[in-house]
Amino acid sequence: MDLTVPDYGGLYKKTLLKYMCFSYSSIGKWLDKRRFKRLSDMLYQADIEMTPGMFISLCLLTATLSAVFVFIISDILLTYVIESLMAVPLSLMVASVTFSAIIGGFFFYLLNRINIKKVEIERDLPFALSYMSIMASAGSTPLKVLASVSIQSYGHISNEFQKMGYRVYFLGEDCITAINNLANNTPSRIFRDICLELGNIIHSGTGLPEYLAEKSQDLISIKRISMREFMEDLSLLAEIYLVIVLFTILSVIAIPIIGVFGLTLISLSANHMFVIFTYILLPLANVLFLALLEVKYSTIP
Repeated sequence: MDLTVPDYGGLYKKTLLKYMCFSYSSIGKWLDKRRFKRLSDMLYQADIEMTPGMFISLCLLTATLSAVFVFIISDILLTYVIESLMAVPLSLMVASVTFSAIIGGFFFYLLNRINIKKVEIERDLPFALSYMSIMASAGSTPLKVLASVSIQSYGHISNEFQKMGYRVYFLGEDCITAINNLANNTPSRIFRDICLELGNIIHSGTGLPEYLAEKSQDLISIKRISMREFMEDLSLLAEIYLVIVLFTILSVIAIPIIGVFGLTLISLSANHMFVIFTYILLPLANVLFLALLEVKYSTIP
């Protein structure tokens, strides 16, 4: 008897790779003939190893297939289960919303990855600068300080300095040119300013330990202020959620009243409206609120 456990992870990766290859060969390779500089920069900042053509082709193909699938399912449900007279228009509307949501979801994912990277850089930056200050005070050269940070556990900061080290040690660029390139491609404005200032200090040859120690203390003070502001925003989000709960209660009360008077909305009876509101709209509203809370929470260093 064969007791081998199927490698579902490997099967998923192979299927995803074939899907990506199909989307790129059908649409992406034609799109890559055009320049999408802004999108290319965003993919680089998000550390997504993908060309703009492949990203757009995946986005369009996934949105189209999902919209067709949702249209078929919605049309079947509205025609045979709910028995609505406007099954086709409603199905088209749901499919259009699905298409738009998936297109927006791809770009939201891209922007969210960039934002998370920015937040994590700014979260670890005070501690990385403290480490760099100690290294510089001990007499290490600027290039050795940056190379040492690249092999430490400072998350995206270490990864960014690894990119700089690749340009210096493998592509033959000088340290100042490599650090300026790093400054131009990082999503964090604070880290960009620090990289530019480090380039100027390395060029002048003096004042590196003092600058790193002072900058580290400044960033720790900014971190305290941002945490205080986050607590205030969190209380505002709690009030918004209470409003959503109140609206939910009033809507649940109003739907039976609509049914008593025999009113309909878009040819939907009160019973159908109650089902749609309870099992579709209400869970969707909660998911969107949780996503908003997650995005807001992820912006705090």
